Amino acid sequence: MVTKESDVYSFGVVLFEVLCGRLCNNRSQDGVLLTAEVAKEYYSNNKLDEIIDPVLREQMNKKSLEKYSAIAYSCLQERQQRPQMYEVRKKLEEALKIQDFYTQTPEGNHLQMPYSEIDDAIESYFKAEIGSEEYRIDVPEQEGYLYVHDIHTQVTVRDYNYWSFDSEFYADLKWLMDQQHENVVTLIGYCDEADHKCIVYEYPKHGSLNDYIECSNELNHTLTWLERLKIIVDVANGMEHIQNCGGRLIAITSTNILLYDKWLAKISNRRYFSARFEHLEPYHDLYIYIGMLLFELLCGRLSTVYEHCRRGCLSPIEAKQHYESKELDKIIDPILRKQMSLESLTKFSALAYKCLQTPPDDPSLLIDMKKELEETLKFEVRYWRSFFSRHWYILNVNDLSPGTDIVMMQHQDTKRLEGPSGSREDRGDK
Repeated sequence: MVTKESDVYSFGVVLFEVLCGRLCNNRSQDGVLLTAEVAKEYYSNNKLDEIIDPVLREQMNKKSLEKYSAIAYSCLQERQQRPQMYEVRKKLEEALKIQDFYTQTPEGNHLQMPYSEIDDAIESYFKAEIGSEEYRIDVPEQEGYLYVHDIHTQVTVRDYNYWSFDSEFYADLKWLMDQQHENVVTLIGYCDEADHKCIVYEYPKHGSLNDYIECSNELNHTLTWLERLKIIVDVANGMEHIQNCGGRLIAITSTNILLYDKWLAKISNRRYFSARFEHLEPYHDLYIYIGMLLFELLCGRLSTVYEHCRRGCLSPIEAKQHYESKELDKIIDPILRKQMSLESLTKFSALAYKCLQTPPDDPSLLIDMKKELEETLKFEVRYWRSFFSRHWYILNVNDLSPGTDIVMMQHQDTKRLEGPSGSREDRGDK
């Protein structure tokens, strides 16, 4: 009787035919007859190379071959031990990802490192920063110290053994290898062993952007409006690069934006998100992610991409309602609002609102976004230069550049700028 299990068995035979480069019941040049039992025997004795066509074998990556042959072998087991077809499909996709990765990125082989070296890097971090490895815990991302080009460097180690499939590891690794840009996270190395799959990238000195969105945060650093504009321009540069080189844009959230020295922003391809973003398709809902990121920076509030407010976060429907009713001041942190010129507020909020209204298959917005954000930043810098020139208490006016943390002296006290005092007219508002 034909059953699903017998279909799996038949598919296993086909897999070995594809692997060996000849039909079942045909003999090789050495006279070996290919049958299901022969395939199982050669697999069990680690002699597959003897029945695989040499021309095909030269093209195969060892790890991909191991993954492929293992699932083919499992299909030929006793009826009760055979996998379901969805499991077969998943394993074959992983084998394809591995082969695709090593075929398209042969230059990445020099970045491979043994897990023992990565493990020592994590251990050295705990000993240096905490005093003992005794307090080391297993989490998806850990810090470590490695020698990179003979320089003792702090790194982040992302361990894929905890929460993902092999296919995700290879997809993320290839993505990082393809994206070499100052506003995309830099890959330092990786481990691709049977029991350990890790990616090592540069450690973000200031963590991720979501830690600084709110003006009152645990890190006691409030990003000024100019700093926020500089960061989002960095993100736009990174997005433009990814798009131009044919890469696929991941979900752009404040969690996925890492901050480095001098607050340089870089896009990361982290796969785990907070509950604010779960259950959404990162690619289909790309503009929603970007729109809510812009509203986060504008309002000084964390957001969710759900239509209704979640855990006190700003939602798309709330953002759109306040924009349409011209009541953005009600959801913008007063500290930030004092730092904004009316024109930058108008341009920035219009772009954020446009993102929430744009269909996901419209590429035109990404093309225009970088230009609009750069113009907004340049205008804001000119605006503050003009303002500074009219007030005696400003220091280092000539050193002001995009992203510079503006500092002023007022009554011989240096403090963080909260914006020009006085009436709305003095600020250039209407």
